Amino acid sequence: MRRNRTLVIALGFTLLAVGCSGGGSEGSSLGPVPTGQPTGNVPPASPTAGGTASPTESGEAPTSTPTTSPDSVSITQGTASLVVTGDLQTSQPAIPLASPAIYAPPPGSFALSWQSAGDGFALAGPNFVGSRSTSNVMRLSFFVHASSGTYRFTSIDGGCSVTVVQPPDAVTFSGTFSCGSLVDDGGTITVAAQGAFLASG
Repeated sequence: MRRNRTLVIALGFTLLAVGCSGGGSEGSSLGPVPTGQPTGNVPPASPTAGGTASPTESGEAPTSTPTTSPDSVSITQGTASLVVTGDLQTSQPAIPLASPAIYAPPPGSFALSWQSAGDGFALAGPNFVGSRSTSNVMRLSFFVHASSGTYRFTSIDGGCSVTVVQPPDAVTFSGTFSCGSLVDDGGTITVAAQGAFLASG
């Protein structure tokens, strides 16, 4: 009787050892956890095409393309108007867009200029919609040719206000500007200026 009990126990241990050795079909189908794969229910982070944070995240001008919008669009045509009063007076209704023209829709940046033989207007900074004053990141400049020479004006200290109108598409940039009292870069004359600008693809 004792011998039979010993035989049953030994047989039980033998079956348990076989089950744990992986010889069964169910145990071998599971296999080890693959290396390099997520083991939880959180999907792996997918890299973006741009590779850097947007300006709303980093507070800086973008250095690459957000995945939701192109880095820049082709801007090939447009005009700007410029009316200058004060020590120097001129009115230019249609100054053509100059090259290169760099424009990326919000939250991108732009650097655009309009230029003719005697007059020119330029605007550069981070793209926005609404009104802003010129600053060290929103630069407005223009030059005017007169019989006494060419005078250049630059505003980076709030002397000019720029209003940008958001068009229904992302390849048009338009708005108006006004400057109360600007001294030319040479410090000889003072003018006021206003005008409008348009650039599109």
